[in-house]
Amino acid sequence: MRGFDPSAFVERTANGHPHASESVTTDDLLKRARFRMPVYACGYNWLACNTDAAERLRARIEHVVAENNRNGSRCEQVVLVTHSMGGLVARCCARLPGMSERIAGVVHGVMPAVGAAVAYRRCKVGMRDESFVAGLVIGSNGREVTAVFAQAPGALQLLPTAGYRPGWLRIQAADGGSRDESQPLEDPYEDIYLRRDRWWGLVREEWLSPRGGRPISWDAFAMNVRIARGFHQQISGEYHPMTYVYYGADEEQPSFETVRWEIRPGLRPDSGTPPAASGIHRMGFDQVRDDGTNPLRVGGRLEVLPGYGHIAGPTIYQSSYWDLVALGQDGGGDGTVPTSSGEAPLRQAKDPGRIRQQFRMAGFEHEPSFRDPQVQLATLFSLQKIAAQANISP
Repeated sequence: MRGFDPSAFVERTANGHPHASESVTTDDLLKRARFRMPVYACGYNWLACNTDAAERLRARIEHVVAENNRNGSRCEQVVLVTHSMGGLVARCCARLPGMSERIAGVVHGVMPAVGAAVAYRRCKVGMRDESFVAGLVIGSNGREVTAVFAQAPGALQLLPTAGYRPGWLRIQAADGGSRDESQPLEDPYEDIYLRRDRWWGLVREEWLSPRGGRPISWDAFAMNVRIARGFHQQISGEYHPMTYVYYGADEEQPSFETVRWEIRPGLRPDSGTPPAASGIHRMGFDQVRDDGTNPLRVGGRLEVLPGYGHIAGPTIYQSSYWDLVALGQDGGGDGTVPTSSGEAPLRQAKDPGRIRQQFRMAGFEHEPSFRDPQVQLATLFSLQKIAAQANISP
């Protein structure tokens, strides 16, 4: 294809070898010419479980096929082009009875294949220090985000899965004087998301009863986490036999590969002896002050110092023995999905041969990635290759 060289974006397999690079041949173009390819969209509720969205997608596919099997036209298959979370929906849909055959192929764009650590961080401190504008929509602090995520299986399905990189949650001292703590040890659902006895657990329980909102119980939240785990297990390593993937691997688009809590000395409230930094990772929710913003604090209080004269007003600040600071991005990606999750299909697929081509790309942000000219060409390339292999009944 003119203007696009797929070998320039060649990906490496899990064993470090370059993945085979395909090219569009004359035969591919002739086979593609057999088809008319009208474009349809399928929306879904990102808060509901993605299995519900997969059923909605199946119904949409069957409707599209039926609509194109009349007036002399014949349609047997569709091609899915997904963005972000839509990739999880498509992977689930392809596992439904008869759907793998109904789908000719899938093009996944910027998919959080094994989740994204930023979803955890937003439940703890919100989005204010990532993006003020996005925080107004999703939640500017942890209290606001938790009120949505806790009762939304779909949102919880964006959390890192068991296939995400090990030890992605880290607690470390700023001076390096105490041993770092890393989680999860094995199971992120039990080790982090359902943890009630550590301040770094996903949810502060009182936030399940938002002011002016509808409360849910811990048991209801735990059920939603288990629904998310079941969905993750259902699609783990599963991909359609004709899968093409592109993802962002750009150091200029900082992303959260891990979430790092750094223990820093605070503004001391008194001359008392502070708790040892080495034991902070073992503290419970009741031992840490947390209003859903960054940082969290150990000890201390809101301090008010009176002003002097007629000009200077009072000075207000937070004192603490220790500040627990959620640090910023530590890796590349597309600004939302980190590189390790974007590249996971080829590295973690049960059958790597199903990933026909995986494009490691740069130069775009997550949400508008399809506006990038090279992404558009990669998508067109993938559509050509899928159409060349599509079924035509005699």
